[in-house]
Amino acid sequence: MMKFKTAHFIAGAVIVTAVALPIVTMAQTPGAHAFGGRNKMHTSMMASNMVFGTVTGISGTTLTVTDAKGTVYAVDASSAKIDPGMGGTGLSIANVAIGDKVVVTGPVTGTNETAKMIIDRSMNGRNIFSGKVTAVSGSIITIDSMVGKTKNTYMVDASAAVLSKGMGKGTPTTIAITDIAVGDQIFAIGTLSGTNVTATSVRDISRPGMHKNKEENKPPMTKPINLFSGTVTDVTGSTITMTGLNKTVYTVNAATATFTKGMGKDAATITLSDIKVGDRIWATGDLSGTTVTATSVRDLGQMTRKVHGVHRGPGNN
Repeated sequence: MMKFKTAHFIAGAVIVTAVALPIVTMAQTPGAHAFGGRNKMHTSMMASNMVFGTVTGISGTTLTVTDAKGTVYAVDASSAKIDPGMGGTGLSIANVAIGDKVVVTGPVTGTNETAKMIIDRSMNGRNIFSGKVTAVSGSIITIDSMVGKTKNTYMVDASAAVLSKGMGKGTPTTIAITDIAVGDQIFAIGTLSGTNVTATSVRDISRPGMHKNKEENKPPMTKPINLFSGTVTDVTGSTITMTGLNKTVYTVNAATATFTKGMGKDAATITLSDIKVGDRIWATGDLSGTTVTATSVRDLGQMTRKVHGVHRGPGNN
């Protein structure tokens, strides 16, 4: 009987094991494949379609690009779009120079790449000039431009340039030189001589309301309110003398002021005779020297504080 039970137990364990193992295998394998596999595939695709490096040779429409590891790539740029990495159109392989830092995208086979796009940030300040317009005089546009950490001022001659406005995938709108205003951001492509740029194209990338229109649409600013607070030390006629911050003594001319007492819902209208020496007040009005011509005075009453169990007034030290 014991032999039968033992044999039955062993057989049962084998059956459970046989059933359980495939379930565990099915639960683990897809997860490992889904995460590890996809990440590796994504990284591999990126690596196989991008080359980061320096242009070390140019022969016709073929660039020699050397990456940080010293690997040399032959890049076919015959059908590539040249992008300075900051907008602009009309650039070609002729604008690329030896020593430029580039990112090349396109199919890579071994050390050969057929480029679809070449991003050349070294063109900034050499072939393409971006900046904020500071003046427009005739066909000359003056811009302030940043190249790295250096601020440069360029005089852009746009007399022979194609002028357009807009960004993104949409077709840019053709504009006139009079449509470019101070404060606009532009991209200019052209030839540099000193600080003068002879532009072949200028694109205005400002958004509507980006500068002057935004200023024009702003509501008029209200006159700032001057508020003076202090402790009343004297009341004579319509003149209140008070000591404010830093022990500054103000003379408050309250002849035409309105008077209130308290804060919030508890505020009530009072008269000048209700303001007493020792009261804390707020006075609003114009300041000349240390004289305030008040439009309103608010009495906050006697301000006390507790020091070592003793209530002391504002004039006590």
